[in-house]
Amino acid sequence: MKTLMALVALLVGIGSLNAQAARLPDKDASWEVLQKDHRVIFELPQLRLESWYMRASSVCVEGDNLRSIRKMTECAVWRDRGDERYCEEEMEKYVYRPISGTRTVCVEYRNRRDNEDCIRYEDIEYTIPLSYEIEVYRRVAGGRDSDDLDRSRMYRPLFEKTFTIPACQ
Repeated sequence: MKTLMALVALLVGIGSLNAQAARLPDKDASWEVLQKDHRVIFELPQLRLESWYMRASSVCVEGDNLRSIRKMTECAVWRDRGDERYCEEEMEKYVYRPISGTRTVCVEYRNRRDNEDCIRYEDIEYTIPLSYEIEVYRRVAGGRDSDDLDRSRMYRPLFEKTFTIPACQ
């Protein structure tokens, strides 16, 4: 009888450990934990810094600018060889974008269908938000074109979590 009770206690203990291991992360989990957990899926916004597009998790705040966390490789010297152009020398640098500023946009086109021949421009002010409300979903495989996020969005999100772009180190 003691052996049977010990076996039952052992099985209950193993079952509770498996349940804890299988528990999905919640909104208290860090973004680092969420990014590594393959059972959840989410999409952080993309931001354009100079000619680069990168996720909000790849940038930081430095003064009045957003800056890439890692240095990016760009071509510093281009050369022509016949009909081909090649990069002779590369350089690594951080890329930046002002958090607030003014940009010029086309507000009227001559041929609207092809978005060609802008006939009127305006300057507009912008401010890039530093915090975003992100919906986190349980990963469901097999969406359109094997897009797990597309498929997962068919269901309610597990939770929403605020992502704030950090200060640069």
